[in-house]
This record gives sequence, structure tokens and C-alpha cells, in this order.
Amino acid sequence: MNGTATGQGGSILDVGAPLTLVNMVIGNNVSGGDAGAVFLKNANLNVQGSTFSDNVAGKDGGAVDAFADPAVTITTTISNTLFAHNRADGDGGALRSQGNTQLTNVTFDSNTAGNDGGGLFLRGFALTLTNSNVSGNVAKQDGGGAYNFDSGSVGAGSTTIANSTINNNAADSGDGGGLNAGGAIQLQVGAKIDGNRAGNKGGGVFSHTPQIAIQDAEVVRNSAPTGNPDVQVLTSSGVPLSAEELYVQTLYLNTLGRTGTKGDYDGWVSVLSSSGATAVAAGVARSPEGAAHLIGNLYLTYLGRPVDAMGVASWAPTIEAGGTVEAVTAGILGSAEFATRANALIGGDNPNANYVQAVFQLVLLRAPSGPELTAGQSAVSSSGRSAFALGILQGNEYRTLVVTDLYFSDLKRPLAPSMSELNGWTNANLDLLTIQTLIEGAPESVQKNGA
Repeated sequence: MNGTATGQGGSILDVGAPLTLVNMVIGNNVSGGDAGAVFLKNANLNVQGSTFSDNVAGKDGGAVDAFADPAVTITTTISNTLFAHNRADGDGGALRSQGNTQLTNVTFDSNTAGNDGGGLFLRGFALTLTNSNVSGNVAKQDGGGAYNFDSGSVGAGSTTIANSTINNNAADSGDGGGLNAGGAIQLQVGAKIDGNRAGNKGGGVFSHTPQIAIQDAEVVRNSAPTGNPDVQVLTSSGVPLSAEELYVQTLYLNTLGRTGTKGDYDGWVSVLSSSGATAVAAGVARSPEGAAHLIGNLYLTYLGRPVDAMGVASWAPTIEAGGTVEAVTAGILGSAEFATRANALIGGDNPNANYVQAVFQLVLLRAPSGPELTAGQSAVSSSGRSAFALGILQGNEYRTLVVTDLYFSDLKRPLAPSMSELNGWTNANLDLLTIQTLIEGAPESVQKNGA
């Protein structure tokens, strides 16, 4: 379908009637107003299995504009759909939605907006992004990938992202290269925000409120000239944080998966002054909340489920008391529950072979070679599952993976650490949580995270 309109909706104009589009290819439409292709007013929109490409709007919604009057509530539901190379001279390079929006298996690729929301634009509604990809989109101002903020109601709406990637987007002159949002932000399992760029603050995420939670998600390798390049969070009072408070805020996000209050930060700032940054990093990491959050991430990664109270009670005290993450992880990997999961993941007839393959897959992120599989089965038979897992966790290959990730996430390095840096850490007689807190407490980390 292709068409041209001087007003709204280059291809479809719908007012008041629910609209469902299934297996549609809608491209090369032009509108002088809102919605290069589809304009819907005061009605629900459902899109399945469709493609919107190369549509242009003179105002908002390069491909689709689901508009609602203030007194009208609508929902936008889109699945298995591609938005590519659309352009809006206003907001929402591909999509503008004025209602709660659920996106599943949706790709926003290389769309552009002359104002906010290079890929998609909402004004303070509930946005859920699942199994989706937002990549290569550009906004001239805020929210290179996605924008969900209402300046008239700062805490309105929410943004939940799971098993989705927001990468290589840009907010050319504004905030939030990947995401600019108000209200509560939930970055859940499998969410990855990386390689985005902001012209001002928050290369990955710019949050207008401190309501942000991160659980087994990644926000790394983003860039911005001021503030934290990955996540920039405003305080509820609007009072800017000091460099020291910003550093503590970053520790909260990385270690606790949430922001704190200015009072929380100031308590640690006093420790920073008296005992140094490494003491602060270790204190947060080995606090009851830090230990519980760590165990929660381990359960999600290796058992594939949220941690329960018994799991926290079993493992968190070890971390609080100075124990190693390697020992705790080996205990979890040695459990009957993980062995059952390994059989389900691999599906072979030999439980020990399934176990070895699952450990390699989930810990080292690769399959074992033939000799590694044979040696691993022998080790499991002779020494047990936990001992085999501990050997993998204490090996240089896994330590290299962890240290490299810390350089990206905590030191904000655009490139991997040098071989001499890697060797210095991997060969050190230090457990991984100690290495983490030393890197987090390094002057480079304090400077980059407290800028």
C-alpha cells in the first residue's frame, strides 16, 4: 500500500473504530501532517505480522500515529512487525502512540525523528517492550530509540523492557540516546541497552525520576558528553547530585539494581571521604540487599527463575560474611535443580554430558570441545558437580569474561582491557567479587561514574 495525503494518514485514516492490521506491507506513503501511513484516532490499534517501511510524516508518527483525545483511553498492541526507514519531522520516527502500548517481537530499525523518539514516542503511558529490537534510530532531540515522558506529569506512565535490545541509537542534541523516560522503568531479564549515544546526558537511559530497577539486564558501552554515559537519573527533588553522590548512585544501579535517595547516597559519601571508594563498593556489594540482589541474578542466570526467600536465606549470608561468588555459584550449579535444568536444556541421554554442556553454555557462553566434554564428564563422575563447576569458575577463561565486562560496565571503556590489564587481574590471587570492588573503587571508575 502506498499513498499521499496533505493532512493525516498517507494510506489509512480511521476515526473512532478499532483497527486491526494483519500481514500487511505498508510503505512509501507520505503525509503532510501526522502519520505517514496510518492515522487512528480514539480507537484501539492491533497490528500483527506487518511491515512499515519508508513512510514519511510532516508532523508526528512517521509510519503510525495512534492518537487519543485527553478524555479517551486507547491501547496499541503490535506483534511480529517491522518498522524500518520511516521518518517524522516531529515526534516518533516510526510510531507515536497516545495510549498504553504493548510491543512483542517488534523491530524498529533506522527510523528518524526531527524532534523526540527516533523509533517510537509515547507521552507518559505504559510501555511494554518484549523480545524486540530498537536499533539504529535517530532523534534530533531526546530519546534516540524510544521516548516515553510527559513533561506536564513527570511520574506518569511506565516502561518495562524484557529480552529486548536497544542499541546504536542516537539523540543528536538531547538526552537518552537509547531511552528517555519518566515514571517507573523496569529493565528485566534479557534487556540490553548498549552502544547508544546522546548529545547531552544519558547515552543509554535518561530517567526523569529515580524510579528505575535493573534485574539481570545490561546497560553498557553507551556514550554522552556529560553525566553518566549509561544511565542518567534525575532526583525527585530536582536538586542536582554532587559528583560523589553520582558515583554512589551508579553503585546502587550496578549492585542493587535500583536508585536510592539523596540521603542514602550521603551516608556512603561520608564513608567515601573517610575510607575510600573501594570500601564503599565493598560495603554496598556485601550489604544484605547487595547480597540478595546478587543471588537473585545468579538464580535467573543459572536456574532460570526468580530467587525465593529460601534461596536468599541459604546463600546471601555467605556473601555478607566475605565469602566468594565463585563458591556460591558452584553450590547453585551443583544443585539437583540445576542438574534437572541441564537435562532439559541439552536433552541428551547422558546426565553428566548434559551437565558439562550446560555449564559451558551458561558460564563460558560456548560449547565444550570434544576433549573438554570427555574430561568434564570424568571430573563430574570423580569429584562431583560442584567441584567441576568451581574449577570452571576459577579458571582464567571465566575470569577474563568477568573482568572484561567490568571494564565495559564500570570503567565505561569503549574497548576491551589490554592483555596486560587482563593478566594482572586474572592471575591475581583474588576472588571475583573482590576484583569487582577494586575496579569499582579505582580512580578511573570514580571519575567516570561521578562526572
